[in-house]
Amino acid sequence: IVGVVVGVTLLMGGYLLVQWVEATLVNDVRSRNDVALTSMVRVLSEGQLPSELLVSQEDLERRLQAGGVSDLNDVLGSTFFYIDGAGLRASGVNPVVDDQGRIVLFGRSLLPPDEGKGYIESTRGLNSQVGPLTVHAVTPRADVTRSVQALTGALFVVLPALVFSAGGMAWVVAGRTLAPVSAMSRRVRELSATTLDERVP
Repeated sequence: IVGVVVGVTLLMGGYLLVQWVEATLVNDVRSRNDVALTSMVRVLSEGQLPSELLVSQEDLERRLQAGGVSDLNDVLGSTFFYIDGAGLRASGVNPVVDDQGRIVLFGRSLLPPDEGKGYIESTRGLNSQVGPLTVHAVTPRADVTRSVQALTGALFVVLPALVFSAGGMAWVVAGRTLAPVSAMSRRVRELSATTLDERVP
């Protein structure tokens, strides 16, 4: 009974833990993307050339380092940035365009295939000097999925061990607690009509 109760409780707790961790990771990625989009929208709204966003990754790293940002991964990470807007194509830049017609920013490669894991996407719209624009931040869920799978795998090992440990401890404690009762039962079974003068411990 103890094993079943502990097992069901841990199973429910493990499921809620996995859901909470996944939601937290997704929210963290979305918050990070929102911060990046806010910065991009501010740059574009202030009238700076959208073509500045279409630099190569090496140029971007050099500019970020000059601005006090030491690690490019802190800015880009695994997120892919796109922008929609017909006016950008008239800016003299030859951009990389994905299958949805969005222009890839920062000279990054195209977004990797979905592979059934999905994406985390945030968008912001703004009015710029070249017309209305929509900026997209798209992050594959692969990293989140890997983290959740690692946690789930660990729980598959830890939870059964906890259930067996709880059941084993309950078995030992119950056995020691009921030992006097077992001794009494054995003594009573040994009594007969000729040994009625013997005592039960």
